[in-house]
Amino acid sequence: MHKPLPTPISHTDPQNSELQPAPSKSAGLTSHNFFNPYAHLNDLPPILSGWIQLYLKMQIKDIKAEGTYKAVKRDLAYFETFFTDYLGNELITAWTAQVTRRFVQSRQQEHNEKPATISRRLRSLSIFANWMMSVRPDWFLLGHPTRGVKEPVQQALSPRGLTREQVHLLIDAAHNLIARKTSKQKSPRGRSTTIQRPYRDHAILILMLNTGIRREEVCNLELHQLDITQRKLIDVKCKGNIVRNILLSKKTVEALQTYLQQEREADQQTFDTATSLFLPAGSRQRSNSEGRLSLRSINNIIAKLETEANAHLASDKQFRVQPHTLRHTHAYHLLESGRDLAYIQKRLGHQSMQFLVRYTQMPESQESDMLDEIEFT
Repeated sequence: MHKPLPTPISHTDPQNSELQPAPSKSAGLTSHNFFNPYAHLNDLPPILSGWIQLYLKMQIKDIKAEGTYKAVKRDLAYFETFFTDYLGNELITAWTAQVTRRFVQSRQQEHNEKPATISRRLRSLSIFANWMMSVRPDWFLLGHPTRGVKEPVQQALSPRGLTREQVHLLIDAAHNLIARKTSKQKSPRGRSTTIQRPYRDHAILILMLNTGIRREEVCNLELHQLDITQRKLIDVKCKGNIVRNILLSKKTVEALQTYLQQEREADQQTFDTATSLFLPAGSRQRSNSEGRLSLRSINNIIAKLETEANAHLASDKQFRVQPHTLRHTHAYHLLESGRDLAYIQKRLGHQSMQFLVRYTQMPESQESDMLDEIEFT
């Protein structure tokens, strides 16, 4: 067990000029109430768990995307567990760069996490530390608690998008389900089930492939945001609180119009107050009273199309598809068509160019062919 660092700074009670010892976890959370909106931040005790909860509530929840909130919450929960086990207390004043460094090593050696995963956890921790430094810099006598901590070395990211052949198989699978809409199928449990909303699923697939839109953004789309005349989605709220318009291709608009006419009008009668662009099937009313697709719904739609696309392929030809694979596919094919990174950044709604590095990686075989073509002789 690592020997705990020196006792942290005491804090002053605003109603008592005498220095009080730092409270225990239970006492601090009870007497200072981290969720009291009227409490001054300087009145709160240096307890890591409380500050993490406060940070998530003030800086992440309902501000960042739901997926981001869950990821950051998980990252900080892992750090909190490590911190308590490593130091034997929760006093945030004991947080130093060395503690962060040991946390990174723990995720590598004890949990065998991938470098990319550890790098994301470190970024979550660094942003939390930035906020803490802006609120209580006096608690960090040794400076920023993540400064100088290096991310683990990562291998160059290789493309994870679908090939054109795989894209065609996926689109054909969506058309096959439309063709079989009125047929009955046997589920794995032997019960007869009807293909629910193939026009909707086809429209979602085409939209994600042709725009690179994220699954959460698909779920949050409102009907009024679709401007068919101008062929675009208006004021789409994206990750990082970016609001942007997304231009649509002719085929994408046609797929959306077909869904609106063939399926959405009927489901609107069930979800009469729903305003989302994509509605659940009317039969889902009991389990989905909001009339809005969930992230799991998008996962299930893509998984269903993947199964259909792989149904008649040899095992070595089968491929995996996740919702985010469609976003990567859109980016890779834009790059392949000669579009520059600035346009791809705009198209995908990225705030920073650093996220586009993965799209610039090419397989060694492709790179070898390119070098043969441009080699001086």
